[in-house]
Amino acid sequence: MKTNAQLKDTYDEAYITRVARAVECGLRGFNPANFVSAVFAGDWSELELKARMARIAEVLDEMLPNELEAALGTLSSAVPQFEGYHAMFFPAFVELRTARDFSGTWESSVRALAEFTEHSSSEFAVRPMIIEDQPRMLAEMLRWTTDENYHIRRLASEGCRPRLPWAMSLPALKRDPLPIIPILEALRSDDSEYVRRSVANNLNDISKDHPVLVLEIATRWLAEAAQSTTRRRLVKHACRTLLKAGEPAAMRLFGFRNPAKINVAALELSGETISFGGELEFSFRLESAEALGKVRLEYAVHYQKANGTLSPKVFKISEFDTEDTSRDISRRHAFRELSTRRHHPGLHMIAVIINGVEKARVDFTLVS
Repeated sequence: MKTNAQLKDTYDEAYITRVARAVECGLRGFNPANFVSAVFAGDWSELELKARMARIAEVLDEMLPNELEAALGTLSSAVPQFEGYHAMFFPAFVELRTARDFSGTWESSVRALAEFTEHSSSEFAVRPMIIEDQPRMLAEMLRWTTDENYHIRRLASEGCRPRLPWAMSLPALKRDPLPIIPILEALRSDDSEYVRRSVANNLNDISKDHPVLVLEIATRWLAEAAQSTTRRRLVKHACRTLLKAGEPAAMRLFGFRNPAKINVAALELSGETISFGGELEFSFRLESAEALGKVRLEYAVHYQKANGTLSPKVFKISEFDTEDTSRDISRRHAFRELSTRRHHPGLHMIAVIINGVEKARVDFTLVS
């Protein structure tokens, strides 16, 4: 998967020139050279991915006709020539125009966002419309759940995720997600895995603020399609945060019993110290007087924070169902610098987690 840094480099001179020429085909008098120059002006080199998308949308806003329908007519042949995430500047253009005249552009904006999402995604651009008039926009998104195009059906779910990554928050739906549920109910058996995955991600977002609601929905959805592996996969993905947190009701829902009779023996590390950039090897044995049964096995690294406290991060090892009474496990954990995690020297811990319950831990020291 490409990083944001790699994606932002997609917007090179050749790409922006291609955008300019595609727009020129639909607008007499449009100057491609001026468009390219305006996009790359000023602090372009310092802009990250979303800021570059915004810049392209802003330049389109400046150079296309003031009347939205005319501007969309200009873009009608250009939009299908650009596919994927980096083409989201087209929906962002619609978002800009809608912000200036919400009531006057509503119908055109809704139609354009549905059309544009078929080629990239309008999941960011639709969110200001939800904030501006939630009942109206969610009613439209509910209608999208029956569209023949799976990209539009996915937008119905993805666009209203309360905690969509990299997107503006939807505070009202964080507080009360019930208006979202009819959309998710309509899509829970969608033919497309792409759509069902979005439904699961939306429920997972909701679970972070309303775990009881999500567990109720998950229980009902599993019961109504008890033999469906597709439904089970959707619901389990929807409950992944609850499972990772060791929520007992979520564990029981997927058949993971209380691990009171399972012990962790011989938890050993490859060394008491590990250097930045290195790997820590650890091993242990699961033991039980009876069959281990269905096991969800994870480990947590308790990282040292800048203020000296420890913060756990949980990593999955495996899931299995066995009649064996013991099993040997070994793993490696790398301490490489990541854009999402900065390492600090000092005390750390490794903990073994069985069915959501921490069963053993051991200290080690990270050194620079």
